[in-house]
Amino acid sequence: MMFLDDAQRLSPPLLDYLRLLWDEPGTAAALVLCGAGAERVIARAPALRSRVLTWHQVPGLDQERLAEMLAMFHDVWEGVDPADVAWADATVARGNFRTWAKITSHVCVRSLGLGTVV
Repeated sequence: MMFLDDAQRLSPPLLDYLRLLWDEPGTAAALVLCGAGAERVIARAPALRSRVLTWHQVPGLDQERLAEMLAMFHDVWEGVDPADVAWADATVARGNFRTWAKITSHVCVRSLGLGTVV
């Protein structure tokens, strides 16, 4: 299985190359293209678009389970008060997992005493 994030930034030649990989006899792989606006880019590559099995819209992180999900993502979030997680999400992350990954990186660096992350 191949996952490509920011698929909306892929060039038409690269999308055609992915289609050629898909069409190669003996290929038994799944291709998952992710990213805001990826469907518009893929729609401009009709040969690849015709091979799309399914489209999924993924909503932002579920606020009710955010603290639990973050604890599964990284142990630095285990035991953190869900109200604190909710506050950080409302003021900074806004349901965006990529932002939570950045926050986690900063927290880990700070907890190791390595200074600030640029």
